[in-house]
Amino acid sequence: MNLLILDRKKYIPALILCLAVLICMIIVVIFNSSSDSETTLPGTWICLDQPEIQMEIKENLICMNGLTFPYELSLPLVSSPTRQQPQAFVLDAGSMGVMGGLFFFEDNNLYLEIDSQVRIFSRVQS
Repeated sequence: MNLLILDRKKYIPALILCLAVLICMIIVVIFNSSSDSETTLPGTWICLDQPEIQMEIKENLICMNGLTFPYELSLPLVSSPTRQQPQAFVLDAGSMGVMGGLFFFEDNNLYLEIDSQVRIFSRVQS
């Protein structure tokens, strides 16, 4: 019977600690979601070397010149991919199979490597 009676004074420090952790997590999420839009993958991109190659990237889809391919980011997730620490991903290319790739941002451009071919894309301003 004594197990059901809780002394609230014992649990106040733990409650305050949990509340502080929750507030910190909310601040981190807000800070990460307000990052510069130039370093986010979703959007419309055009290849600098071959302007006829245009691509629209959505949450889990890459649409390139009318062809749509699902993709998934590989672990570990990189919050701001750079040349030194690119983000890996896997692209389902249908009949061509599954291909691995890397991407990173440099000078507001997207560097995309798929199947050992690197293309540089610039964001199309909307």
